[in-house]
Amino acid sequence: MKVSLLSLFLSVATLIVFTTRSFAQTSGDEAAIRQVLDGMQLAFDKRNIKAFGSLFVQSPNLYYQVAPGGGEMIVAHGYDNMVKMIGHRLKELANEPPTKNTFTQYKTHINGNSAWVTFTLIAELPGGQKVNACQFSVLEKKADNGSAPRWKIAAMTWQDYPDGKLVEVK
Repeated sequence: MKVSLLSLFLSVATLIVFTTRSFAQTSGDEAAIRQVLDGMQLAFDKRNIKAFGSLFVQSPNLYYQVAPGGGEMIVAHGYDNMVKMIGHRLKELANEPPTKNTFTQYKTHINGNSAWVTFTLIAELPGGQKVNACQFSVLEKKADNGSAPRWKIAAMTWQDYPDGKLVEVK
């Protein structure tokens, strides 16, 4: 009886330790992912293309898509094209103050070294106008040049939409 209880206790303790460790790892990864996405917005607001680009996977397979409203869709295939596209946009915005951003409906799903994140961003422009956007990002956790693994953005879509025009199927 004592052996059975000890065995049961050790099984439960192992499960608790594994679950706690797994939860802590996920929480740490979620925080690291959020830091990458917040850092991307901060780098954009500071008009810093180098900091912005450092948060992305430097690959010809990178996918970056922006639909800024008005029916236009801008797509950059590959890291170099994304940097060119964003660098051009940051030069256009160089003398404009950054927007005030509010993130809502933030959802993260992690599967090993891959994650996907969705959120809604409400940007308040300097004149008081508000712009809504949905973002979907795919991130990869990988090491660069022998460094510790870090989360980087591998794909992103960004879609602006007017108030009252977001339809979510639940």
